Amino acid sequence: MRDLLTRYRLLNFWNKLGVWGAVASLIGLVIALGTMPWLQSRNGPEHLPRLTDSAQNKSQEQAPTTFGSPKVAPIRETSAREVIAHLNSLPPLQRPEIESTSYVGRYITWRGRVQGIDQFDTGFSLALLETGGETPWTFVRFDTQWRTRLDVLRTGDVVNVQGTILKFDGGAVVIHGTALSLVRKSGKRRAATGPAESR
Repeated sequence: MRDLLTRYRLLNFWNKLGVWGAVASLIGLVIALGTMPWLQSRNGPEHLPRLTDSAQNKSQEQAPTTFGSPKVAPIRETSAREVIAHLNSLPPLQRPEIESTSYVGRYITWRGRVQGIDQFDTGFSLALLETGGETPWTFVRFDTQWRTRLDVLRTGDVVNVQGTILKFDGGAVVIHGTALSLVRKSGKRRAATGPAESR
């Protein structure tokens, strides 16, 4: 009897509320559903293991370094002449290993005087003389898209080059060029001629 009376009172209460009761119930349902994603997020990704700063740095250090990347450590020598002088001071059997482990792939920023430019199917070879030198110590290779920037150079122009060491060819260093800037124009503005020997 008491249960029937309770049900009657609840039914009478909802009948009195009418439309407002239905709206209130709907709002309550929306609020209840809206809190579920928040509760899931509190118990979900927050508890997953996070990558620490040290782990992130370690993963970055393990990433391979490509030619021309700022991560490639520059060599201490400031010219090809210094590099060749150091290699020539080594025992002959040690030189190939030192070339490959200490120089090839390393970043350089050098200055030189344009001795000539040769064109190939795959690009260009810029021969540079060092101050007071008559024999090119550095040959810088550029891709074909460098044509317009190389075309303005003349024999005797002083330029800065950046790039990575590709190999050693006799007494010269072959560079893969990544940047080129004109420092000083030569007094004679004539077309650049090809070097006597290209690398």
